[in-house]
Amino acid sequence: MAVDTELASLREDFRSRLPEAELITCHPSMVLARISRTKYKDIRVGIQFPKGYPEVPLLVELKSKTVTEKVLDNVTKLCDEELKKWRGKQQILSLLLFVKQFIDDNPFIACSDEVTYIKKELIGEQDDLKLKQRAGVVNMTIRECRYFLSAKLSVPDNYPSDAVRLVPCICLMSFLMPSSLPTCMHACMYHYYACMYVDSLVCMY
Repeated sequence: MAVDTELASLREDFRSRLPEAELITCHPSMVLARISRTKYKDIRVGIQFPKGYPEVPLLVELKSKTVTEKVLDNVTKLCDEELKKWRGKQQILSLLLFVKQFIDDNPFIACSDEVTYIKKELIGEQDDLKLKQRAGVVNMTIRECRYFLSAKLSVPDNYPSDAVRLVPCICLMSFLMPSSLPTCMHACMYHYYACMYVDSLVCMY
């Protein structure tokens, strides 16, 4: 009866609490909902009631055609930790709201593989990479010889349908010009175009 009561409450409150989500299945054997912010930030949440619910937390499975398995695994672990806090209470709506909040607060979920690639392949030990998670901004400083390049990547909400915005700025680190200026500038620009590669990735979609 507790499950039936919760499902009835879910059907009644779902649209008002999650207006942009979709309740696909709402049955004692399974609840299936789709939480979507954009085409590329779309997660399906499968929920089952274990024996002993609600003292025993819900069983959760997350799937997506656009979000990577690594991100889904991390979100699933977070969900499992949150569910432990709601033992003895109705858990479904709270869980769905938690997944929605995670999507809203993490704009990089649509490009997590690209960010990982940048960290591993494009950024050297002398360089800096800082992510502003909620703002969806990547700040990079690429250093070579006596020069550095600072660039800001702004990832739009609808990425990759909308391209990232890249605003580079090249500055001198010293007033003394090195004798190997052409070589240093060439190396600096090589790093610059490596950063520009990030922007070109958008064209692959």
